[in-house]
Amino acid sequence: MKRPALPLMLLILASIFLLFLLNLLLGSVHIPFGKIWELLWGTGAASNPDTMSNQEVIWSNIFWKSRVPQALTALVAGAGLSVSGLQMQTVFRNPLAGPSVLGISSGASLGVACVVLLSGAMGGVALSRLGYMGEVALSVAAIIGALSVMALIVYV
Repeated sequence: MKRPALPLMLLILASIFLLFLLNLLLGSVHIPFGKIWELLWGTGAASNPDTMSNQEVIWSNIFWKSRVPQALTALVAGAGLSVSGLQMQTVFRNPLAGPSVLGISSGASLGVACVVLLSGAMGGVALSRLGYMGEVALSVAAIIGALSVMALIVYV
């Protein structure tokens, strides 16, 4: 017996919208819902930054520079993870296929471990002296390790 998909999709979209708003509302600094709404749609005092009080400027900075990027990142990361999981299960024709089950997460960890060990062999402070580029090096190492394991799985 098939159930109609439209009500379920509408329920999912409504819950995503509600959780997105909750993510914008909740935090260590309480911002009233009315101010969130004004900041989101650019109405009221938020439409003219010159007329905003110091408190409203602080709320605006917290909202636009912290909460909105975090909420959007959560949406994009969740969507990306779900799509990649679906692709992995489709490619391997296995409903249990996942990065940890296939060893891809361990390959990423191995790549990072190799870079950290190489950094230790070079004096122990190579990654910390690189600053931002050290973080990029770790991310690239994780990607290379994961892709190496994926290549082994697919081609061997």
